[in-house]
Amino acid sequence: MTLSVITVNLNNGVGLERTIISVISQTLNDFEYIIIDGNSTDLSPDIIKKYEKSISSWICEADNGIFEAMNKGIHLAKGEYLIFLNSGDCFFSSDVLEKFILTNPIHDIISGDILIKHSKYNEELKKSPDFITAKYLINDYIPHSATFIKRSFLSKSGVYNENYKIISDWEFFLRALLIYNASYFHLQECISVFQTDGISCKAENAEFIQNERDQILRTTIPYFYQDYLYFKQLEVDKENHRISTLKNVILFTKETIRKLNKFLLKFKSKSCSTIRKIVHEKNCNFV
Repeated sequence: MTLSVITVNLNNGVGLERTIISVISQTLNDFEYIIIDGNSTDLSPDIIKKYEKSISSWICEADNGIFEAMNKGIHLAKGEYLIFLNSGDCFFSSDVLEKFILTNPIHDIISGDILIKHSKYNEELKKSPDFITAKYLINDYIPHSATFIKRSFLSKSGVYNENYKIISDWEFFLRALLIYNASYFHLQECISVFQTDGISCKAENAEFIQNERDQILRTTIPYFYQDYLYFKQLEVDKENHRISTLKNVILFTKETIRKLNKFLLKFKSKSCSTIRKIVHEKNCNFV
């Protein structure tokens, strides 16, 4: 079995070199490495040429965004499975690809875990779900750089939608798993290290991402989206009712309200009756 590792880059020479070294240091020999560069004006082209002997194929030309570049990589790929490791990100260890091959993979989408580096001293492990549900996919995400995608499945599901500029990978997984019924498996291994300095993590893109997200939900999975909105509103109504009921339990002063609101944060997951009982028991702490 062959694998295709695809890296997309634009003007991130330092990150690109870090990614290249991570890929070519893998203990597995039987895989191809593809780099798609968006006609970078920094040192990226020179870095690609520096490691050219270890790169199966590469393109350096202008494109219309990340997902057009990824689709170019897909069209070049020959591996049975693809994984995208974009510039700046790295494999978690040198034997990640070898461990993946040893699992004898058969599923359409195989997702491992990812180490998210917020800063030099702040990192967290993001685990993929053991089972996929519509609720999970709508409210959360599968880590793209920790996910292997069977190339033959893409002829059924289609590639990345280039109309979306930042979260088309999220749209792809919604489409693949909820519409095209891709088979899924959680690989219990940390696959990659993700740096939070990319376009999807920038605060100034938050509103744009939310707009893309709403559009994707409305157009890609409208039937799930309506259920999502319905149950989300039910949760809001339930929470408002719970708080309202609780506030009627005791007599209030301004200080009482302040303390109670602080108290409520500790018991968000508890039922109204449970909280009422707790408040009655601790009534003396509020008045």
